[in-house]
Amino acid sequence: MLRKYYVTIVFTLLALLNLLSSWGTLQYRLVMLALNLVCGFGMEYLVNKKAPAEKYNLWKGCTAAVLLAVNLLWIFLTE
Repeated sequence: MLRKYYVTIVFTLLALLNLLSSWGTLQYRLVMLALNLVCGFGMEYLVNKKAPAEKYNLWKGCTAAVLLAVNLLWIFLTE
């Protein structure tokens, strides 16, 4: 089951690694972790259920791009 959620797993692992960094407070970093989990699993669930097979990788890439944009926006707003 988890192999269908590889984009979310990668971004969540990066957010876990980010807990050790020095930007923002611990609360901001925990919110970022929760944001990756909730948004990532929600978007990937929809992609796994609704995306047509020929555009599956395109929608996975869009999911990764959205998560990357949200993460960067969160980091820049909390500095």
